[in-house]
Amino acid sequence: MASLVENLITVLSEECDEYDIILGLARSKTPVIVAGNLDELARITEDEQSHADRLQNVDNRRSKVTADIANVINRDVNDLKLITLIGLLDRTPVEQKKLSEVYDRLKAVVHELARVNDQNSELLKIS
Repeated sequence: MASLVENLITVLSEECDEYDIILGLARSKTPVIVAGNLDELARITEDEQSHADRLQNVDNRRSKVTADIANVINRDVNDLKLITLIGLLDRTPVEQKKLSEVYDRLKAVVHELARVNDQNSELLKIS
């Protein structure tokens, strides 16, 4: 089980890294939208799509590892949330802490990405 949790932590870290890249791209869109530079906006959007495709591959790997963990602990994969898994790792505090940290990082970057995307969407409506 320990190696499965380590695999999950690794995959979640990769997922965070991809989201960080997409967040940077979303932030770079803001001044481009304001300036009305459609060519640059198209280039950034294309780059975002490339990273979204990579993110989909990482997400597929995360689903596989999560299914393996659910199988080992005899839980329904559909009911196994990261926060639940973190709670179940109380006997392995090092893994619990690592998983909790990557979960918090993932949550924060996804929240910030949603905020920036909402802002960009509003700017696009205005322009």
